[in-house]
Amino acid sequence: MKRLMKLLLVLLLLAPLLSRPALTGNTAQAMLTDSKTYFNGEEQSLYGFNIAGSNYYSLRDIAKQLSGTASQFDVTWNKQQNAVEIVTGQAYTPEASPNSSYYSRSTKYIASLSTSKILVDGKQQQITAYTIFN
Repeated sequence: MKRLMKLLLVLLLLAPLLSRPALTGNTAQAMLTDSKTYFNGEEQSLYGFNIAGSNYYSLRDIAKQLSGTASQFDVTWNKQQNAVEIVTGQAYTPEASPNSSYYSRSTKYIASLSTSKILVDGKQQQITAYTIFN
């Protein structure tokens, strides 16, 4: 499980090095991705965004799909610390009011570089993350 989390973090770290987004300040163009996602061998529909050739998915969506597996993790938002907190080994706890946004394939969205901290098991990680619609 820790190996999977390390792999995910490494992939997130390497993605910006392999393909630099065309940034205007701290923003980039984002389009819905057509990539298929598989969990435990089954295709799942997830909204993902392609930003400068790399695909990005919501941590909550991934946590939901992995909940109940050996790779499960929980994701919470800590407003006081302006931080996304990830706790490995815990089942995902859905938000009280889930966000069920609709995204159009024909729309170009604006992705902003996230200024939030990312904490994995209490330790800050340096990764590139984007925010679309806050």
